[in-house]
Amino acid sequence: MKANADPNIVIMLVGNKLDVCKENPDLRQVKYEEAEKFAKRYELLFKESSAFEDINVKEAFEDLLQGRVKV
Repeated sequence: MKANADPNIVIMLVGNKLDVCKENPDLRQVKYEEAEKFAKRYELLFKESSAFEDINVKEAFEDLLQGRVKV
C-alpha cells in the first residue's frame, strides 16, 4: 500500500478477537509485543479489539481517522 498510495497514508493493524484471548490466553495467535513491534517497524497504527464485546472498535476508527497512535 505504501508503495502505491499517497505518501501520507495512515494504515492501522487491528488485532481482533481480544475477548477470546482474555478468556483463554493460550488461544492467542500473535503476542501483543510481536504485533506492536511489527506495527512500529512498518509505521502502522496498532490496536487490539473485540467486535463481540465492543472493545476498542470505535476507538480504532477514531484513531485511524485522526492518524494517531494509542498503544
